[in-house]
Amino acid sequence: MKQMKLSLHSLSAQMILSFVTLVLLTAVAAGLPAVWLIRDQLGRQAWAQVEQGSLAAKALYEAKQGELHSLSTLTAQRPTLRELQAAGDKDTLTAYLHTLQEGSGLDLVLVCDSGRVAAQAGEAIPEELCAEHGQAGFYTARADPLPQVWLLAAHPLDGEAKESAGTVIVGMALNDEFAAQMSAQTGLEHTLLVNGQAVATSIPVRRALPSSAREASPQDTFDVNGHLYYATYLPLDGAGLRAEVALDVSGISSTQRDLAWTLAGTILVVAVAASLLGTYLARRIGQPLSRLAYAADIMSKGDLDSPLTIEPGVREVALVAQALEGARSDLKRTLTELRREKAWTDHLLE
Repeated sequence: MKQMKLSLHSLSAQMILSFVTLVLLTAVAAGLPAVWLIRDQLGRQAWAQVEQGSLAAKALYEAKQGELHSLSTLTAQRPTLRELQAAGDKDTLTAYLHTLQEGSGLDLVLVCDSGRVAAQAGEAIPEELCAEHGQAGFYTARADPLPQVWLLAAHPLDGEAKESAGTVIVGMALNDEFAAQMSAQTGLEHTLLVNGQAVATSIPVRRALPSSAREASPQDTFDVNGHLYYATYLPLDGAGLRAEVALDVSGISSTQRDLAWTLAGTILVVAVAASLLGTYLARRIGQPLSRLAYAADIMSKGDLDSPLTIEPGVREVALVAQALEGARSDLKRTLTELRREKAWTDHLLE
């Protein structure tokens, strides 16, 4: 324990500890604020990108609604469609609707008459849709295992809102394919949620949104297969239908970790360099001092004939060496004179 205290109080140990402490304090004081600022800036940019994606998604939904409204109007104004509907020929009307549906790229073309389905082309949809005369906007249909979400537009066949004349309803299925298209157009992942349950998504594996987060905030973060996402939510109707726009920030998190490891590695390298520099300086100063201490010990034992041949590289140590060499020379000269006087005195007494 005593030896340990001596080593800690040695010049070499104190210089090394001083260098390492100074380097660590400088690196931490300069590096940590920089890393924090970079992390904060990256997070802000990520959330800003998510918000921009949400605005782009909202604009795309409005554009699709306008497009569907125009298609429903054009479809309802076709004279052939009106004639077939008035004639009551369901097979011919259905074939005609299939032609319209394939040509327009719609997922559904439906003709309602007196609240019932007269004919339809495309994916199946519940019968009660026709009962809700003039259904337009977002529509959620019950299905197994997941609900089906539609974007619909309706227009009366005679140009007026009369149920007896029939109604044309055109629709677009908001499924995984639609979510993938929205993701490609916005550059962010897109998910449709019904009461917190993902019914259509561009993310290969998507967990259901916890019920505690559905009403808490328009923003959220979640993890899917080790990928962290920043998400914002866009309400589409008042019945629990929302669109989720999400950004994969795993790359940002990886960058933040790399920054932290880079800072730690830099501190370690600089600390090692400071230790080596401190060791070099301590040896450069300590070794001449050790030799001076050894020479002083020799002088204390009476050996005044050996001159000091130390060549220190530090000015202060050189001054100490010169002073010690001068003291040795003076002491030797004084002792020589004393011996001569003693010899003369002894001779006189004899």
